[in-house]
Amino acid sequence: MAKASDYQAKGVVKETLARDRPARRPATASGIDTKAGVSAEAPSTARGTGEGLRAYRERRDFGTSPEPKGRKGSATGARFVIQKHDGRRLHYDLRLELDGVLKSWATTRGPSLVPGEKRLAVHTEDHPLQHLAFEGAIPKGQYGGGTMIVWDRGRWTPEGAPRAAYVKGHLAFPWTGSA
Repeated sequence: MAKASDYQAKGVVKETLARDRPARRPATASGIDTKAGVSAEAPSTARGTGEGLRAYRERRDFGTSPEPKGRKGSATGARFVIQKHDGRRLHYDLRLELDGVLKSWATTRGPSLVPGEKRLAVHTEDHPLQHLAFEGAIPKGQYGGGTMIVWDRGRWTPEGAPRAAYVKGHLAFPWTGSA
């Protein structure tokens, strides 16, 4: 499979979620474009509570899992990572650095090479910045059990005020991969 940078990382994960829908309801996503848009609708355990990485930590046994426990960090830039995750089923995780954590979405089919092709993306809990480099095998029976590799990483450039856009439910940005 081609890496995101093979097609100038012009992927799009554009979710459309109505504010009155339940927080865990999946959204539709669209394929390649020059800008990416991502909904900020999050699971109820992580949305608007100011609890940072609480939902992430509650789902994991760090005595068994090699995943980083992490803590909210100081943002050093608008970085992103796409991780190929062979958990319960193969999917890709998009993580965007914002406010000292990685805002995260999962898509089952990965980035598309076809403009306008729809993709399903589900917003998941925030992850620690250490996930920018995490690769490993999460033991079966643990949350997210399976192998995870970094598929691509790079920088994203938010258009406008990213925090306000995240709260509103729509981030727009171009991105550049490095792989």
